[in-house]
Amino acid sequence: MSAATLPAPVRHAAEKATLNFDWIVPQKPMLRIREIAAATGMGETFIEDEFKASEKFHAYNGGAGKRDSIRVPRLFVIELLVKSARYDAETKLDAALSILREFSGVELLRIAEAARDLAAKKGTR
Repeated sequence: MSAATLPAPVRHAAEKATLNFDWIVPQKPMLRIREIAAATGMGETFIEDEFKASEKFHAYNGGAGKRDSIRVPRLFVIELLVKSARYDAETKLDAALSILREFSGVELLRIAEAARDLAAKKGTR
């Protein structure tokens, strides 16, 4: 049984218990704005505006030139959820750690280095 076919109360209980953003977002490399809205409960216009402002999307015109089709990499959808979450620091940390498996070993080393640099700048507040 996939997450999408679970009853809503079960999904909501699991989200509250784990807050694993990786579980909420469909297992596809690229997502349409409509899919992101359905998975997150956010409005399509809000999502489109957020990704256009951050320039973290792919746009192409496969039709008559009237409107671009927008696709967003799954990783950036998870990033939006982590950044917009209003949860305590420990829960946000769990969510951020849940996406690390998306990266290669070399990328993880770069993330670790950036995290060390950022921690040094922030100190131990």
